[in-house]
This record gives sequence, structure tokens and C-alpha cells, in this order.
Amino acid sequence: MCAPSGPVGQIEASVWQKVEVAELPTSCHLLFPLSSRYTTVSSKSVIGITMIYDFGCLGHMDLLPKVFVALPGAVAAFAIIAGLAVIGALLNRSKQFQAYDIFSGWCVVASVMTVAAVSFTKALPFVTLALFVLIAIAAIPALKRRLFVSPFWLLALFPGLFILTAINIAGIAKWDDFSHWVLNALYLFHYDSVPSRLLPLPHSGWPGYPYALPFLTYMASWLVGGFLMQGGAMISFLLFIAFASVLVETLTPSTDPRPLNLRVLGTTALALLLVTLGNPGFNASFSITSEGDAPTTILIGALALLLWKITNKLNEKDRAGAASLTLPVILIGTTLVLIKQVNLVLLMLLIIGFLVVAVKNRILKPALMQAGLIIIPALIMRSVWQYYIDVNMAGKEFSMHLLSAWRFDLFGPILQAMAHAMIKANGLSLMMLAVTAYGAYGLFRPATPRRNFALMAGIVYVGYVAFLLVAYLGASFHEDEIRRAASFYRYCTHISLLGISALWMAAPVVWERLKNKSRWPSFLSSGVDHSGAARRIGIVLLITLLPIVFIVHAEWIVPQPASATCQIRSFGQKLAAALPDHSKLVVLEPESEGLFTFLINFELDLQSVESKKSLYVVWDAYRSKNELDWKKLPQYIAQIEHRPDVTTLLVPQAEHNPVTIAGYDNRRAPLVLERSSNGWTPLMP
Repeated sequence: MCAPSGPVGQIEASVWQKVEVAELPTSCHLLFPLSSRYTTVSSKSVIGITMIYDFGCLGHMDLLPKVFVALPGAVAAFAIIAGLAVIGALLNRSKQFQAYDIFSGWCVVASVMTVAAVSFTKALPFVTLALFVLIAIAAIPALKRRLFVSPFWLLALFPGLFILTAINIAGIAKWDDFSHWVLNALYLFHYDSVPSRLLPLPHSGWPGYPYALPFLTYMASWLVGGFLMQGGAMISFLLFIAFASVLVETLTPSTDPRPLNLRVLGTTALALLLVTLGNPGFNASFSITSEGDAPTTILIGALALLLWKITNKLNEKDRAGAASLTLPVILIGTTLVLIKQVNLVLLMLLIIGFLVVAVKNRILKPALMQAGLIIIPALIMRSVWQYYIDVNMAGKEFSMHLLSAWRFDLFGPILQAMAHAMIKANGLSLMMLAVTAYGAYGLFRPATPRRNFALMAGIVYVGYVAFLLVAYLGASFHEDEIRRAASFYRYCTHISLLGISALWMAAPVVWERLKNKSRWPSFLSSGVDHSGAARRIGIVLLITLLPIVFIVHAEWIVPQPASATCQIRSFGQKLAAALPDHSKLVVLEPESEGLFTFLINFELDLQSVESKKSLYVVWDAYRSKNELDWKKLPQYIAQIEHRPDVTTLLVPQAEHNPVTIAGYDNRRAPLVLERSSNGWTPLMP
């Protein structure tokens, strides 16, 4: 056994196994006192002995040691966002901090790393080093201009670092993180490259997604010397703070020349609460994860605000002002399509909405020029990535079927399922329908900034819902997913910040009307308007509300792994350690929906990183995907008999209907059988 050197290796023996640091091998386990589950430590040629920072399912481990080892990961995520900000400020020539510089800098990182990764194998360490050098250079003018003096950075420190540490401690909890998003980042960390025909097969279910967010996890992992399992989730939370700042900078700019003042700090803290807890499209189960949903939502909101600002500049005949916003919009649009391929649809809908607003405001000619400049770089980067995955990972992304294969027979059930999801998520639906209705009303009224934004948002909302209907009919969903319009609510949240932005625009007008129509007691109104102490107390409450909510109900902000998830992961680690090299598994789930398979596959990948063993799930079947049930299991066993490449058969513990294979059953534990010369024999007791 071994432990890393430095502060972690100095934690008292009651928490860590006592070891001699001087005798470290090249690969080791870092033990946490959790029943039978351990956090792994692996070796990496570029940065030496490194850890996999996996704090999920740590049971009753004391809080202080958790915080001690989780805080550096939170600081690393903060540092990466700071690096993006200085790169963006350098490109945009910002004289003061602008939160959209973070998104602009992200485009540089994602584009450079994407081009390098598709051009050369194992190029990421050299590109990462070059980007850190660029960040160091860009930080010099940024520090001179005091770009780090702003409400964003204060909120990123607190409550930011508090929530980031909590996210890191919680560990991953949700399906898509286990099935592909975290595994994609782990592949970068393990091989210093995106998946390629020249490298081992990825364990990810969907390795064909672009890697803009995993690249940031990779860079943050460099800073702490180990893989940050929650790197993407921590960065997603910081991006919400960045959008809150964009909202304030764009819609309620301060006239105070000081970059830091109580009014702006309080307004930004209020905006942060609105885009998280006050947002019907915010759901910690997918918003604060390593999935691409939160970055998509945030970039769509930022793009819409900047496009709206361009229309205002063009209406004011301020061509220079509009031109100054073109580069940030180009960069953010390109970043958007490097999150998920389908985001190109959202970008096109935004451009359509922008052009419709331009027609309404009679500024179509200059708007067309802007639209062309915005879409071309995004199309180029999208094409570069698409060509690469067509060559190296064909079939490993969501795709559309030929028209002849579309499920028009399920049109009715799809509409019914979508309507049910909209009713269930009534807060989001009502908000977006209200904004859309106001935008439609604005078509027949004189143009105003608020009506322009509502019109753009409404076009994106209606267009995106229509696209989702088409996707369910023709994309690579399983029939069960089509019938229930799987993840419809989650997809609709991608445009939720358009609704929040529209509400933020309307809030001052509504507030003034309420103040004028309501009779406030004179002592109360004067206290609210003039008391500096009351204002300071209010700002403190706004800033501390997120940590308070986390303490009261953590899952509203940070998703927590379920006990069943932890139990499966614990079993999966034991299984992965017991399997011999070059094992190929078949996992059959006759009573469940696939989570067991995802978790086992996840642990196999972690074991592969740690021990360099080749362990893969080569085939899986479960209830919703294959209509598998316990009665059909013999048919699948017969098929496996004709696959000599399969070495291991795994069936989870029975819930109601136990199964028997080769005389062994899964009544009391998962059934693990290994192929041998004598047939199927138990691998684990």
C-alpha cells in the first residue's frame, strides 16, 4: 500500500493507511475508510504519480479530511476559469472585467485542443503546457487593468469555493456522467488524447461528443496532479456565476466607475440566485454535473443577450459598438457547437431569431453580415470534429436515421409524452410560453428592446420544441425512449435562461409599477431606500443564501449519490480487481434499466487506468433497451454460447425473479460466471 507525498500523505493514521512515502511504487491505492470501497491512485508519465479524486460514496469519513483533500480541486477549477477570463480579455481587448470573456477564452482552449487532438495523437500535454504559458502572458495586462476586481470574482470565492468543495466531495451521482461524460474526460487524462483508431477503445457509451468541457477538466486535473472526477461539475457551477454577471453587465450596468460597489455586488448575487434556485430550468441532477446541459444553457443565454445587444447598437446607428461585440459572439457560438453536435441547431435558431428581429427593426443588411461572420467559424469547427469521428468513431454519436426509418407510427405517443412533460414541468413551460406570447404580441406593436428579446427567445423556444419532436421521430433513440419522449424536460432547460433574461428585463418596470400603486409605510420605504445598514444586511443574506440552502437541503444544489449507486460501485470495484486481464463481459439486466451496467463499466475503466488491465463490457441488454425480461434470458444465454470472445457473464442480484445459469443463481448476490474448459464457473463467491 502507498500514499502520495505532501499534505495528503501527512493526514493522521486514523484516516489514512500508515505508509512509508519514500517507498512509493508507480501505481498504488489511496485508502479511504469506507467499508470495502477505495479511491484509486494511478501513475501518469507526464505528471508522475497522480490521484483520481473520487470522493463519492465515502460513507462516514470525517468532514475535515474530506475538505482538506477536496479543496485543491475546487481551487483548480477556479484557476481554469480565471485562465479563460484572461485569454478572453486579451482577445476582446477588454479594459475592465466582462464575464463573457470567460466564454471567449473557452473557445480558444476548446478550438486549439480540438484541432491538436484530431491532428496528432497524444498531443494534449504539449498543447496544455502552451495554453498555460499563454494564460501567464495574458495575465500580465489583466492584472495591470485590475480585471480580477469585480463582483464575479468575489462570488466565485464565496460562496463559490464553498459550493465547489461540496461538489467535489459529493462525487458523481447521475447516469450520463457514469455512461459517458466523466469517462470521456477520464480518457483524455489516461491517454492524453481523444479516442482514436490508434489507441485502446474507450469505455464511454458516447465518445463521439465534442470535448470542450472535458478539456477543461483535463487542464484542472493537471493543476492538482490527478484526475478530478467532478471537474466538469465544478466548472459548470462557476459558469452559472459567470452568466449571472453577464446578466447584470448587459441589462443593468452600473454607472459607478468603481468596479466594486455594494449595488453591483448585491445585484449580481441576486442574479445568481435567480439563474440557479429561482430558475425552473435549474435542476442539480443535471445542471451541476459534468454533462453538457448546463454549459449549453449558459452559452445560449449569453449568446442571446449579446445578439440582442447588437440589435440595440444597430438601432442606435452605432456600427462600431455592434462590431466590438462580433468577436465575442463568434467565439461563444463556436464554443457552443464544441459542447454537443446538436447545439448547432440551437445556434441556427438563435441566428434566425436575430434576423427576424432585424427585419422587424429594419436593420437586416448589417445583421446579415453579422450572422455570416458568426456561423462560419462554428460550421468549420463542427465539420472538423465530424470528419474526425466519422473516421475514428463511426456510430459513436447520436445521429439521424434515413427518412424511411423514422417512427411516424409513434407520432401520437410522442406528442402525448411531450405534453405530459410540459405539464409536469409547468414552471418552465409557463415562463417560456409567457415570453413567447409577449414576443408574438410584439410582432404587431412598435419594436422595443424588451419586445425584441422576447421575440428572439420565442422563436428559439418554438423552433427547439419542433426540433425535439423531429429528433424523437428520426434520431437514434430506443423505442422506449421515443414513447416517453425521454429527457424532454432536460432538453427544454437549454433555453431556460432566455426566459430568465426576459424576466430580468421586465423586473424593473414591474417593480416601479408596484411601488407606485402600493402604499408602503413611510418609515419602511425610507429605510429601504436610504439605510446603508439595511442594504449591507440584504447583500450579506443574498451572498450566504446558497450555502444556507446547501446546508438545509444539499440536493437542491449538489446532487448526492444514492445508496444503491454506492453499493453497485463497491461491488463493481471488487469485480474489476478480480477480473483477469483482457476480460470481456456480457451484462444482462432482466429486471432493471441499465444503471447497473453503466456503473460496472465505469469501475472497469477506473481499474483499467489504475492497473493497465484491459477490461470491457462487450455486450449488454436490459429491460427498456432490449425488452429483456427473466423469461427471455435463456435466449440470450444461447447467443452468448456462440460468442467465444466473451469471457465473463454478469447478472445483477434478483429483485423478484431469480435466474439460474449453469446451476448457479442470483438470489443473494450478483451472479458472476467465468467461461472455462468446464463451462461457466463462479468467479466471485
